[in-house]
Amino acid sequence: MRVAVVCSVLLGGLLRLYRFDHLSLWLDEGFTVRFSRLPWVEVLGLRGEYDPHPPLYYVLVKLTALFVPDLQAGRLLSVLTGTATIAVLYLIVARLLRPAAGLLAAFLLALSPLHLWYSQEARQYAPMTLAIALAYLALIEYERDRRWRWAGLYGGALLAAVYIDYSAIFALLPTAGVALWIVITRRREAVPLIVAGVLAVVGFLPWLPQALASAEREGTDRAWYLGVSLDRIQSSLLSVAGLHGRGLYYWGEPAPWERWTGLHLALTGLLLLVAVLGLLALARRSLLGAGVAVGLAGGTVVIAAALSLLSPAYAERTILPATLGWCALVACAPFVTTTRLGRAVATIAVVTWFGLSLVTLQAVREGDKQHWDALAEDAGRTGDYGWPVVMAPAVTETLIELYAPELEEAEQVTMGGFGELPPGAADLIDGAEALWFVHVESPESAFARDQLMAEGFAPVIVSRHRDRLLLELLVRPGEPPGDQKQLDGDFAVVDGDSATWRSDLAGGRVEPLADGIAISRDAEGESTLRTVVEVGEGLGYFEVDARSTLSSGELRAFLICQDEYGTWTQIAPDGAGATVPNDGEWRTLRIATICPAGTTHARLDLRNAGVGTVEFRDARLYWSPALGS
Repeated sequence: MRVAVVCSVLLGGLLRLYRFDHLSLWLDEGFTVRFSRLPWVEVLGLRGEYDPHPPLYYVLVKLTALFVPDLQAGRLLSVLTGTATIAVLYLIVARLLRPAAGLLAAFLLALSPLHLWYSQEARQYAPMTLAIALAYLALIEYERDRRWRWAGLYGGALLAAVYIDYSAIFALLPTAGVALWIVITRRREAVPLIVAGVLAVVGFLPWLPQALASAEREGTDRAWYLGVSLDRIQSSLLSVAGLHGRGLYYWGEPAPWERWTGLHLALTGLLLLVAVLGLLALARRSLLGAGVAVGLAGGTVVIAAALSLLSPAYAERTILPATLGWCALVACAPFVTTTRLGRAVATIAVVTWFGLSLVTLQAVREGDKQHWDALAEDAGRTGDYGWPVVMAPAVTETLIELYAPELEEAEQVTMGGFGELPPGAADLIDGAEALWFVHVESPESAFARDQLMAEGFAPVIVSRHRDRLLLELLVRPGEPPGDQKQLDGDFAVVDGDSATWRSDLAGGRVEPLADGIAISRDAEGESTLRTVVEVGEGLGYFEVDARSTLSSGELRAFLICQDEYGTWTQIAPDGAGATVPNDGEWRTLRIATICPAGTTHARLDLRNAGVGTVEFRDARLYWSPALGS
């Protein structure tokens, strides 16, 4: 039995360690790195609150970072605590029912999709779940032999859990019911347990004002993503049971609940059957066992939902301890009866559920998060042009620095909160013809963007990455970046011997204007006017005035990078091109892009892709070579 238990724990540990740093950190994990890097006096909270969460988690991450890089410290802490929780759950279920059930519970938690995901995330939830598991184990052991050490473990686990994360209260309140049952049944013998609980409360009192202030400050602002509803509760319960999760805590392939929508009734029945069988098995052994399972699985969810009506904090991650209760119920289900038929039914139900949960596990193993590493790689090229880099919100600086340390040498401005431009930023921005804006779409970054636009900047490059991550190049329209290239901007010579502009009319026609050119079509199709300018690796900025009176279709304009063989290496702004409304008004199109190494020419491509006339005038190309190219 011991060998099997060790193998289950090792399996869970290896699964959690395997590719634990494969995915990029996401926004919340960036806060973990940012806050754990603070000086010790701040991390310990001696200078007041620096985050809505309590300080112990950041203390643990800072200690872990003494031995491993910042990029991995938080996730490794989750790997270790998530693995340790598997062993603790074995002890809990083995004490409540029997070692065989404990072994099965450990195995199921090792393969729990939800627990595995958060055991590889640099946030509080895996360490908090370990503290919750230790609190329940301490109660169970104390009920058996009533030694002070178990009471001390209970009090210490309580205190650690709430100092790691406030959402621990969702799973800790049900332990009060179990503790009260022990006090009532054991009376005088429960004095150590009472003392431990009181000391835990006293130990949290110094931090209580911070906790209350945090709850008040957050208020209901988080309701849009942490609010509670019946649909949200249903989805979270299915995630705890391992049958749901895409779009809730991971991105990727669908879980069974989304994949087989016609089986919802059958899946619900299966989950209820397994839960009832497990609860009956525990209740027949002792009321304590049933209370622990109900407290962990159901009590956590109920209290989380109730308290989130006051201060929204409901999510899969905040009810993560419920996975312990679910795995306990499932593991006990096959032991509900000694009859062959009863065991066969229970076993078939458990095996069926387990097979379905493995579908989710596979989807989670291939799941995805925000791509801060890709954004940082994109942003890393901005240092080649010598323009300031503005980042918002403040955690963006931390995440970009982790993946693109070369940007530390660039002039940076970090904008956090909803204040004005930070000191010194105005002078830096005033002297810049262009700047880069690296941000995650949020109210903070929208406010920062508005301030930059008020300074006269307009976006000409918008590079998007998954889940609201953006890199933008902002320029002053009257002060284009780079040196102007020689170009027949008035379209004086088209298709002649010395022409720089060539056409591919495909049934259309070109007509010269006093200061430009018109391309007309009488039928559907596309006519093109193009020129090629010798350049190199660098940033191209193309401006052209355009007007469209098309009755259908659209005007399209491109800036295209080419290598020496004429192969297109970059198309801007995208495959659809830049356009203007078909309203007959003159507008200035601005297109910019970074042409990669190997670029030898820039192609300017103007098109009539409709019926009617489009006009162009005053074409201008500016080029900023990459530093050192």
